[in-house]
Amino acid sequence: MDTNFDVIFIVIVIGAVPGGDIAAIRAEQLGMNVACVDAWKTKEGKPTQDGTCNNIGCIPSKALLQSSKNLDQAKHHFGALGIMSMGELRMDVAVMLERKNQVVKSSNEGKLYLFRKNKVQFLNGLAFMTRAAVGLELDGRGAVVVNGEWRTSVPSIWAIADVVRGLMLAHMAEEEGVAVVERRRCRCGRAHCRPSRSCRFQHDPQRHLHQPGNRLGRSHRAAAQIRGRSIS
Repeated sequence: MDTNFDVIFIVIVIGAVPGGDIAAIRAEQLGMNVACVDAWKTKEGKPTQDGTCNNIGCIPSKALLQSSKNLDQAKHHFGALGIMSMGELRMDVAVMLERKNQVVKSSNEGKLYLFRKNKVQFLNGLAFMTRAAVGLELDGRGAVVVNGEWRTSVPSIWAIADVVRGLMLAHMAEEEGVAVVERRRCRCGRAHCRPSRSCRFQHDPQRHLHQPGNRLGRSHRAAAQIRGRSIS
């Protein structure tokens, strides 16, 4: 990858991970010249992105869990469906790991394709904030302090996802990334959302969501009023 160029980027995203990659793509779609920096490399030493989530965390774990779940279903539940096995079922760990590696590779290649398609400049390496890093405010746990729009204590620097306090969820990071970029570009956001500080999940959502009068989130009317729209 050729990094010997002289380009001024309007937006630089540090971390091609869930949140960062989506933010970079959305920023380019909105007409901003974008670079996304990530230092991750494959075990073969090739540049890649998506960090812990795609390479050694969420995605490979889910691939292995799917294999083990299918084994459990075949051993203990397929009989009730009339699907019978005449031999002993067993795991082939080498095959499971190879499939997991292919899932990770496919996901990484798909993300790089999206970067190329949306003209996001991907840089494999470390990014440093020189003057700005000194002024970033951190809380007692080392997380970056942000306000309700994910602004840090340094102008022009926003922080989302795992570096701030809140839930470490990929889909939440993606929504935060899009909201930050849209507010930076056009002073609006995909949703009137604020960084979440805590949340309690019920084990049995059916019992709560299906009761009359229960709902999740704001109503359409309330959301429209927040964004300054009227509903007849």
